Amino acid sequence: MNTAEVNQITQACAATNARYFRTDFAWSDVQYNGPNSWYWGNVDRVVNSTLPTGMEMIAIVDYFPPWANVNTDTTFWYNFVYQAGMRYIPQGIVIWEMWNEPNITNFWDQPNVADYVNKILIPGSNAIRKASADLGIPVTVLTAGLAPAATDGTNISQIDFFTGIYTNGGKDYFDGAGHHPYCWPLAPTAPNFYNWFLKTQDLRAVMVANGDQSKKIWGTEAGWPTHNGSSGVSEALQAQYLEDAYQLWNSWSWTGPLIWYAYNDGGTDPNYSEHNFGIVDNNFNPKPALAAFNAVTSSCDCLPTDLDLDVKVLLEGTYSPSLSKMSTDLNVRKLLPGQVPLDTMITPTPAGQPYSSLPWNYLGTEGTEFSNVSYDSNIVDWVLISLRTGTSKSSVVYRLASLLKSDGTLVSLQNCPVKTTLNGPFYIVVEHRNHLAAMSPIPILPANGMLTYDFTTQNSYGGGVSAGQKELTPGVWGLFAGDMDQKSDINGHEITGQDITIWNLVNGIFNKYHPSDINLNGDSNGNDKAIWRLNNGNFSSIPK
Repeated sequence: MNTAEVNQITQACAATNARYFRTDFAWSDVQYNGPNSWYWGNVDRVVNSTLPTGMEMIAIVDYFPPWANVNTDTTFWYNFVYQAGMRYIPQGIVIWEMWNEPNITNFWDQPNVADYVNKILIPGSNAIRKASADLGIPVTVLTAGLAPAATDGTNISQIDFFTGIYTNGGKDYFDGAGHHPYCWPLAPTAPNFYNWFLKTQDLRAVMVANGDQSKKIWGTEAGWPTHNGSSGVSEALQAQYLEDAYQLWNSWSWTGPLIWYAYNDGGTDPNYSEHNFGIVDNNFNPKPALAAFNAVTSSCDCLPTDLDLDVKVLLEGTYSPSLSKMSTDLNVRKLLPGQVPLDTMITPTPAGQPYSSLPWNYLGTEGTEFSNVSYDSNIVDWVLISLRTGTSKSSVVYRLASLLKSDGTLVSLQNCPVKTTLNGPFYIVVEHRNHLAAMSPIPILPANGMLTYDFTTQNSYGGGVSAGQKELTPGVWGLFAGDMDQKSDINGHEITGQDITIWNLVNGIFNKYHPSDINLNGDSNGNDKAIWRLNNGNFSSIPK
């Protein structure tokens, strides 16, 4: 493509508020003529077109040049990836995907997991991490996005290939797992053996079994083609499946971004799938899926450009001073939203984050598809995070329901493909359904792409009159427990007699996810009332 054609695509993608733009940084192109030849022109054309739009690039380093193959000395591959990193990391390209679909013959002559790990993943990861270290700029390394396939002696299934990455020693050489959860013409939510969108959960199980639960699965390609025939979908269904796919994907706490393939159709043959994946046609005329994608991006409150949250907070009600962590009783008893309780006589808590009602009215879809397997064993409960440009509620610019781990760290569920132009500083607010909210006492300025604040090591905003947080043990701070109704009385107090009224109504109820359960063990009893009594009369002073 010429420069004008590339610009047309990148500008159109940026107009949707897409956050990521994924493209090949092909070894086969840069060093086509030999190991001593270097031509970056085609890559530069795409980079120079994309970066000014504000989209973040995912660089796929891939494909053997004519003079190389899987048996070529890996020094040449290492050198290519290192030079690519040294050239483009300083420009802000920090996400690097190691090859594309090496589990099928379309992109690897004879798929072999050991070859991929030892000839591509390990040397490639070492190379890009060496460039990262030399430049002092962090990077994210992804395994190759794997294509849906069956292990048949030629191709290798995603599960078998991904399992093989671990058995061949690849665990320490990636930061996120690439995955292509295509399942067309099936709906993303349709129970079916061939639904690789739902089988993303099987990949997650492989990661957990190998102690890699802290890493996320990146959907680096997904889409539904609108070609003729039984394997295609209508344009209307493409739009519907797009919305359903993002909703389901974002409900999983362990997934990263989901990249839609593709923006525009790749050709004009109505019978060929590869010519019909676009949300606009080959002439850039919109399909219904364009409006659906715009709806997805406009409904997300995403973080500012290149900004991740690193926030830590403790809840008094469930904190154990002797263990220096919070209990996970609700999780153990399967009482969190979407889980099926161990006691089969108990009605499950409906799936979905618990902040959609008053006083929060947060309509995020986090957790709507959650089940037992969606929660890691160290999850305590849900909290609501918001960023404000000032102390007033009207200054809120971003909200997100997050999972809280027993050590106080948060698991972000933000995977939507939006970016904004706000760069901070921000007041950080944490809310819980039966604790007082806490807000950082000063606005926090992001640093190196990270917005960091530890509520556990210091008191929080008090507005000059309230206590802020409670010192749980010397030097350890947590949110006050006992605000069951999340309301203030006429004096502005938030933990009041109105809260104990709620407790009185359910005292003696067991195995229930309820605001009266202040210590978050699933039971409402005198232990909860004792905590309330200690904190009665306290308030946060945070404008709500």
